[in-house]
Order: sequence, then C-alpha cells, then structure tokens
Amino acid sequence: CKGPNGCKREADVVKCDMSANDENDNCASTAQGRGLCTKDLKGTLECREGKLVKTNTCRSCTVTGDQVICSP
Repeated sequence: CKGPNGCKREADVVKCDMSANDENDNCASTAQGRGLCTKDLKGTLECREGKLVKTNTCRSCTVTGDQVICSP
C-alpha cells in the first residue's frame, strides 16, 4: 500500500491505497482482475495472480469509481 492513504482498517475490511504501487508489486487476492493507473498516470496496471502487471500505455490515465480510463 504505497499510496498516500496507506493501509487502513474500516470495520472488518482492510483498505489499501495502491495508487503509488509499481509493476510487479504484490496485490491482494481480493484485487484480482482489478485495474489502476501507474503512478505517473501514463499506463494501466492490473492485479494478476498476486502481482501488478502493466496492461497499457496511455497519454493519460484516470480512475472513475471502479473504471480505469486510458486515453491513447
């Protein structure tokens, strides 16, 4: 959880801010298949088999809700 909000517990759920995580960093099994932007906002990462994998290169990347938007 390298993002500025780190790791927090809310009731029975642990929340991890992965916004500053890098390709090949570990990710939780609960994040499997979920995407996020690279920390430079120029690509997308997806959690696959416990590791973050770079999936796209973008001009800009944004996240809205659960949707990752990669602008070519």
